[in-house]
Order: sequence, then structure tokens, then C-alpha cells
Amino acid sequence: MPELSHELDYLRWNGMTGEVALYAAGTKKWRVRYRHPNKRYDSYLAEWEHFMACVTEHDTRAVTGEDGVRVIQIIESARNEAFSGGQASVVI
Repeated sequence: MPELSHELDYLRWNGMTGEVALYAAGTKKWRVRYRHPNKRYDSYLAEWEHFMACVTEHDTRAVTGEDGVRVIQIIESARNEAFSGGQASVVI
């Protein structure tokens, strides 16, 4: 589950439940800040529909291969830092 931290507060996103929660250092509790009620596979269905439109109707891709490579680099940086106990620094 991805987590971003700022000082002593943490933001956590759960892609399975569609919840974004905030852990505030002052309260020492997780609070759901946003909830998107969705079906588990809605995003994958939308991706496939877009892919098929690109193939059959020659629509413009929403995401390029370069975008995908950059996302993998960001994920790997965050994962490596999480395992080493550091903080990932990402330039977007």
C-alpha cells in the first residue's frame, strides 16, 4: 500500500478499497480522508476499453511507454528507500 510522508504525518492509499487515509502525528490515528466506492476491477476495465479504442479507432494514447517507465522508476525508488529506512526524493 503506497504511503507518502511529510514530516510526521502520513498519507496512505489503498487501491483495493478506494480509501485515502491520513495519519496525523498529533492525533496518532488514521482517518479516512477520501473514499471512492468502486468495483474492484473498474480501472482495469477502463484501461482495456481505452486500449481497444486506440487499436480500433486510432484514438490517441492516454499514457505513453515513457510515462510507464517513469512510473516504474518512481515506484522502485520508493520501494528501495522504504526497505533501507530512507525517504524517496522524486523529481516530476
